[in-house]
Amino acid sequence: MQFPIFPPAKWQLELAGGCSIFASAISSSHAHSGASETGLRLVLLLQGELNLGFGCKNYALTQHASRGADVLLLNLTEQEEFQRRAVATELEKKICLHIPAGWLQEYGLHESQEDVSLQRFTQQHLADAQWHADPQLTGLAERLLAPISSSPLIERLRRESLAFELLASVLTRLQQTSPNVPAHICRRLLEIRDLLDHGTADEWSLAEIAAQACMSPTTLQRHFRRQFGSSVFDYLRQKKLERARDKLCRGQESITTAALEAGYNSPANFATAFRRAFGISPSECK
Repeated sequence: MQFPIFPPAKWQLELAGGCSIFASAISSSHAHSGASETGLRLVLLLQGELNLGFGCKNYALTQHASRGADVLLLNLTEQEEFQRRAVATELEKKICLHIPAGWLQEYGLHESQEDVSLQRFTQQHLADAQWHADPQLTGLAERLLAPISSSPLIERLRRESLAFELLASVLTRLQQTSPNVPAHICRRLLEIRDLLDHGTADEWSLAEIAAQACMSPTTLQRHFRRQFGSSVFDYLRQKKLERARDKLCRGQESITTAALEAGYNSPANFATAFRRAFGISPSECK
């Protein structure tokens, strides 16, 4: 068997059971698209910015020195169109891990009390979770990007071991994110997220959104943050920016109109928030 020799800036490795891992530390920014396979997708961004799209979902990942790696975990039960949009960044360091559909079940995932949240996640199309990694998880990712040893065999074994340790840490975090959340609560949260995604609730108050979910505002905020990693209005603000960006990129609106529709009375404040979210200014996007 021929073992790959990994260049320091970019490498890819096929893992046991059809899993795969890709790691890179590069300074160039690029865009591409294609069909994304079913299964779990894990992205850890250690430096720079990423703008990704899977079907109708868009994700902006950023990493700041004051916090750990930005983590995105996504589940696909059917193929979706994948898009990566170019973002201006000096250096991009990331790790991407793909776990084929059914792999966790074959490996021993059962619908026990401990595994119920993982079961729900892997059964739902476009289920996602995003958070900032703790120092332990960030350290694992950094070790995967560390310089190679003198032996390709030892390096392959080391990286495969670290990759599965990384996956175990992420799945443990996912279990702890939504422990024992009843199925009917999960359904209501997904319905609320759909309202936020499609702009239906853009002008609603928190009380109105909570009433739609048959919850109090405090209960909704607690469950929403636990499930999706942000407050209701932080999530809504990001979605408004994404819709404004898409319209600007298609040339459908002026910057001033896009700012107003995103909830910013000041184009300057809109430009600041836009750059923070996507790494480019509204005029560059337009």
